[in-house]
Amino acid sequence: MHVYQKQDHQLIQLTVLPHLFPVNCYVWEGPTALTIIDMGTPQFVPALKRLVDQTGKPIKQLLLTHAHADHVNGVPAFRRAFPHAQVGISERDAALLAGNFTLQPNEDPQAIQGGFAKVTIKTDFTFTGGDRIDDWQLLNTPGHTPGSLSFFQPDQRIVVVGDA
Repeated sequence: MHVYQKQDHQLIQLTVLPHLFPVNCYVWEGPTALTIIDMGTPQFVPALKRLVDQTGKPIKQLLLTHAHADHVNGVPAFRRAFPHAQVGISERDAALLAGNFTLQPNEDPQAIQGGFAKVTIKTDFTFTGGDRIDDWQLLNTPGHTPGSLSFFQPDQRIVVVGDA
């Protein structure tokens, strides 16, 4: 576990399989709650439970950078462990999670590649680039998937990009 401390906030990076195929989950500790970014495997849930206990702060939300399986496969386990937390993904990639792989006008035919979840991943809300969620500014960074987004925390100068 890597912890990046900035003033009174911190970003915690959790990683599984770091030398083979790293899968990351990020935890932003805000003043009153935790925000999670990406949930690629259920293996992160026990570490998140420990962080909730250690910080005394609830998990408010899970934000997904994009719809690839190594970023969303842990969502069902996350929902069981934290049923009150809201889960969101970009409006564009929500269609991919729902199994709609139709290209939108002006999308590159290579835009939809990679591994996607084999099970239905339910989300509660969608967002687009330019939106703000709490401390985070959402940036469109299409290419990895058509709806890939990065999360920028301008006050702390932190960017979480999913896959770079």
